[in-house]
Amino acid sequence: MDGSKVIATVGTEKITQEEFDAMLLALRRQGRDFSDERGREKILDELISQKLFLLDARKNLYEFNPEFKAEMQRVKEESYFFRASKYADKLIAHIKEHPEFIQPESRKNEMLNNFLLPGLE
Repeated sequence: MDGSKVIATVGTEKITQEEFDAMLLALRRQGRDFSDERGREKILDELISQKLFLLDARKNLYEFNPEFKAEMQRVKEESYFFRASKYADKLIAHIKEHPEFIQPESRKNEMLNNFLLPGLE
């Protein structure tokens, strides 16, 4: 770490102001404004989710799998807050047709019940 201010800690992972600002800038470049309080909370929530995912990957040794590493890099570079609402119906259908698509089951239920079924912005 380069000494950037730590704004949150998830397990052993730190989220820095620099990471937060980089995501905010990437979203602005996409023409999306997350500078209000609610938007900033969403960015922090996304960074926390990423750190939780990373910790889970480490716990399960996925981080040593070259395919996993390549996919994680691609996702990191390309997908800050894609507009999931555009694809919500297709995502719901896919998840229901392929229940193994999101693992563990608790994460699948979280995605369906907290994001997709209630409706996305």
